[in-house]
Amino acid sequence: MFAYLYPQLVREGIDLIAAAELIDYPGQFAGSTLVDWVTGKPNARYWVVKLLRDNFGPDDTLVATGQPSPMVSAQAFITPKGDRKILLVNKREHEVILALPVSADATAKMDYVDQTTGFEPPGSMLLTGNRVTLRPQAVAVITLKP
Repeated sequence: MFAYLYPQLVREGIDLIAAAELIDYPGQFAGSTLVDWVTGKPNARYWVVKLLRDNFGPDDTLVATGQPSPMVSAQAFITPKGDRKILLVNKREHEVILALPVSADATAKMDYVDQTTGFEPPGSMLLTGNRVTLRPQAVAVITLKP
């Protein structure tokens, strides 16, 4: 939810979102909890918010971005340092393969949170070529290399 709403809020001029529900105990509404009640480990909601915070900021420039698929939300940004980043959110419960708007010999880095990362920090991988696979309900930030 945070990753899907973030670009929409930025377009409206809102440059701050926050997650404040650190923990809920059994019997409470746990839909916004950021850590596991038993272990105290950060969950996927926490890691997505951290992924957004680590990659985007109030001085970023939004770039007109086509939507690659009705199953994926996409928004490109340019940071004040000139980094080119794309936020992708797979809205579905199945894998999606996308073509990036770069040349076939491009190199990029993808940081992601999905069902495979669980309670661990975001995964990271180098992408070569212009194709990317998003696992079910994945949130990914792709940083394009110059």
